Amino acid sequence: MMIAKERTFNITKRISILSMILILLPDFVNADYWQQKVIYNIDVTLIDSVHQLNGHESISYINNSPDDLDMIWMHLWPNAYKNNQSALARQKFNQFSTKMHFLPDSSFGWIEITDVQADGHNINWEYRSQDTLDVARFLLNEPLLSGDTLILDLNFIVRVPNVLSRLGHFGQHYELTQWYPKPAVYDKYGWHPISYLDMGEFYSEWGDFEVSISVPQNYRVAATGVLQDSTEIIWRDSLAQIGNTYLDSFKLKPKPDLEGLEALIEEKQSSSDSLKTITFKQNNVHDFAWFADKSFIILHDEIELSSGKRVQAWTYALPKNLKNYRLSNAYISDAVSFYSDQYMEYPYKHATVVDGDFSAGGGMEYPMITLINNTGLPPLLEQVIIHEVGHNWFYGLSGNNEREYPWMDEGLNSYAENKYWAAKYSDDSMFALHEEEPFWYPILKHYIKDFSKSAVEDLAYYLSAVPKMDQAPNLHSEAYPEFNYAMMVYKKTALSTETLHAYLGDTLMDSVWHAYFSRWAFKHPQPEDIRQVFEEVSGENLSWYFDDMLGSTAKIDYALTEFSSSPRGNVYETTVQVMNQGDFNPPLQIAVIGKTETDKKTTWVRPKEKDNVFTIISDFPVNNVILDPDFVLMDMNRANNDKKMHLDFDLVRFELNPEADYVVNLLPYLWYGSTDKIMPGIFVTHLNLIPWDSNWYLRGYYGPITKTVGLSGSISKKLIPRSGREILLSTRGASNWYLQQLQVSSTVKNRNLLRTDDESSWKISLLAQDLSDPEIVVDGDTIRSLDPFVWDADQFLKLTIGLESNTRRTLWTSEYELKGALGTQKHGKAFVKIQSYFKYRKKYSRKGSIRTTLFGGLAFGDLPNQERYYLSTDIDSEFSRKTIFSRNGNWFTPGHSMLYPNAYTIPGYLYSQDSDITPSARSLFGAKVRVDIPKLESFHVLTGIGMALDQDDDKWEAIASITPGWQFGPLQLLYTPFRLESGQFETDWKRFQIAFDMSTGGRIRIGI
Repeated sequence: MMIAKERTFNITKRISILSMILILLPDFVNADYWQQKVIYNIDVTLIDSVHQLNGHESISYINNSPDDLDMIWMHLWPNAYKNNQSALARQKFNQFSTKMHFLPDSSFGWIEITDVQADGHNINWEYRSQDTLDVARFLLNEPLLSGDTLILDLNFIVRVPNVLSRLGHFGQHYELTQWYPKPAVYDKYGWHPISYLDMGEFYSEWGDFEVSISVPQNYRVAATGVLQDSTEIIWRDSLAQIGNTYLDSFKLKPKPDLEGLEALIEEKQSSSDSLKTITFKQNNVHDFAWFADKSFIILHDEIELSSGKRVQAWTYALPKNLKNYRLSNAYISDAVSFYSDQYMEYPYKHATVVDGDFSAGGGMEYPMITLINNTGLPPLLEQVIIHEVGHNWFYGLSGNNEREYPWMDEGLNSYAENKYWAAKYSDDSMFALHEEEPFWYPILKHYIKDFSKSAVEDLAYYLSAVPKMDQAPNLHSEAYPEFNYAMMVYKKTALSTETLHAYLGDTLMDSVWHAYFSRWAFKHPQPEDIRQVFEEVSGENLSWYFDDMLGSTAKIDYALTEFSSSPRGNVYETTVQVMNQGDFNPPLQIAVIGKTETDKKTTWVRPKEKDNVFTIISDFPVNNVILDPDFVLMDMNRANNDKKMHLDFDLVRFELNPEADYVVNLLPYLWYGSTDKIMPGIFVTHLNLIPWDSNWYLRGYYGPITKTVGLSGSISKKLIPRSGREILLSTRGASNWYLQQLQVSSTVKNRNLLRTDDESSWKISLLAQDLSDPEIVVDGDTIRSLDPFVWDADQFLKLTIGLESNTRRTLWTSEYELKGALGTQKHGKAFVKIQSYFKYRKKYSRKGSIRTTLFGGLAFGDLPNQERYYLSTDIDSEFSRKTIFSRNGNWFTPGHSMLYPNAYTIPGYLYSQDSDITPSARSLFGAKVRVDIPKLESFHVLTGIGMALDQDDDKWEAIASITPGWQFGPLQLLYTPFRLESGQFETDWKRFQIAFDMSTGGRIRIGI
């Protein structure tokens, strides 16, 4: 039996020796540690007429390693944009992006080295391979001895590409990142020559920079480092004064328009004929980035840190986005102040945000400066800014290898971002606003019950972990599919570190961070280094954090088995039994709760592998016990953390992550049908975004004309037996005046972990229907429930077995279905229906594609009307669609007897205007081709050809049409001037259709 005490039991002792640890900590650094030093002197000129940089670079490379070097690996990262075969282009291609694959030659970029000298002598150099032009080896004439310095001089030309990733331009707006030749890191593990990638960032040597930039006189330039030129400083400060003054006017009512900025905007003016040269200097950084634009609006503020140190905050915003960046400097100030207090004082003189419009993919960090993707929503902009500014610590000061250990910067920085957010906003809301609320904000806050940042972070993890698609966070960046890179590296690392923080407590965790940065700032920490600091300062074996949470996909599941409480003198002794149903045993917080809110005591314990018994002493009688009361563990089943069931009824509200509550949503229900007109009702549901348990709904409504009550419902359960495998069991039923139905189905789906778009599934379904009431099919001018032209009134039993598969690759996608159905009607009538289709789409440009569909279906026996093949649409014979639009006359029908497009349709057909009947067939075979024409935007050409076998006449008929179409979102305009039917060529220049495809799968069509 373990006697659990408060978590503070040894904090005092630890803090008493902490100051000694911090004083001696630098001496603990491994005496064998070393790192190289690089000193850069760069002169570069921007020729904006051809989007080119001409540069000279002098590199002093100091070999602090114990090894003699006969070569230097050099990054030539602009060559990542040289063609569509680079490592960057291949990664984008593998992530389903054709952004570089179909790019014209004029949009690519490159770097050319014109000559290289080492210590004044020419040297040879070569690319790593013909497929890897962004990494080169510089072969030294003589080895660079340990302790010696090598001077490399080289001239280079960079053609700046269109914005494709981080380096690029749009118009004469320039984002110059990873733009200069840069030596690869050489550390105790050897050389790290890495190609430039989108997903998976960098690893660079620490160095000192002096960069002189020549640009046309009227460009505004933001950069890493401190501006040295007094004339440029005066001009920049004058622009900032005007920018601040103008921004202050936004507080006035009515607010000004942007015309007042004409004096500041030179975007449309030609570049100055004369050049200016400005210089930036900065020591102890591992990269240098700069940005240039003639129209930047400059905003300035000053940050005063706790020590009294002053840091300058700058924002360079594009004029069209100025209003969105009105609070940018406030966000910078808050972030720099928070991170300085929590981790290490900001060592540089400025922190700058640059508006990249929509080029940055969210945001991208560089020392002292960050590029931000514009967003009009202040909370999202703040989150991006604080995250990217935070990278000045996690990557900027702790220069880890981002390519191999992205969790050390992205994940730990996400943790720090979450701590900032929780400290600043008491409700932790994702949408914390500082100014006037948009009209939709109160609606959102009302209908989403818990839209906190912590709930969103939890949701992100569980969306991967519950279906067993998660990965360990400490993998190499290239080991992740794009979705998991965000979910595991960012989210799970952050959540795991929040668990560690909760366990250690604020005081001890602050000491851990201060010690880490004291030891490893301006160095290259490895995973073993951060672990050593964390365990030394905390005095704990943290294998559960480093090995299990970060190093594996092991899951947590503690279950409260039983508890009992009894008085012992003046205190109460509570015995708590806990079963460890998870894969490892992290610390667990237990709360004992009395009759009032103040009667609560939380205790941290260290469970064993399986059965655990803990005794907790309190000064109040205990009525309840809760495991993980603050939800700091990523527990896979929070429902068993408490012996009580927490039922939560929400009226028209939704929870992203209901935690331990069983949430039932109630929504008023109002429907319209052509028979009953307005039908009031109620919709009750238990629905989880994460498949924790069964999802279900019940819907009831009253028909005032038919005097009947309609009921429908469904229950489904998703099983996850292993990674990539899902089994969905579902049952749904309905009972109303026109239908009695019950359906049971099972679907087995296989997904590919690295290609989440690849899916295949088997489905078996048994459907029983009763449509035999003669009153349900009424053909009249005003009442029509089920259209008698497309529905038979009878009792039906149908067994369906189907195979579906979807495969997506960058240049093509394919989809196929094979389905067989066996059905019976009343009095022994039976039918068999077999059908299949194959869809294939091939891209021939970034926007253009050719889509081909082959289809065929055969039916035998007594086929009901609703099982026939309709040439332009289909019948929802199982009433599974939620839309209610029919194809003619009475658009709103309670029977959902709509016709909807599917694979087995020929474009260009509507129902016959003469007979008011949609053409149909007993069997149908055919093909469709759609050509998307990128130069005409959404314009496309549809062609279709088919062979139909009529129900009553075993005569084959040829059917064909050519239908040009234009589509914008869900809206389609189709034009079919001629078609072939029954061997006759028909021409009708007035035949067109307007179609609206709805998200639920239905379609409204209007046409002549």
